[in-house]
Amino acid sequence: IYVLGLTPKQTLEVWLKLMGVIKDIKGVCSILIHPDYKFADFKVYEEFLNDITACNRAWITIPRELIDT
Repeated sequence: IYVLGLTPKQTLEVWLKLMGVIKDIKGVCSILIHPDYKFADFKVYEEFLNDITACNRAWITIPRELIDT
């Protein structure tokens, strides 16, 4: 957001695109987002979370579960 001068929506679109590339190579994405004042548009943030959870190949977990597998 700061470096590229993107809006929150543009930033999340870039992240989703990158996640698609990582998924295609069977990689792992670790997402840590704090919806601070730059993500004050919670509708955009909610849309991002919905896009992630809608992926039928995504495994939503916590770090401990990842280590245990």
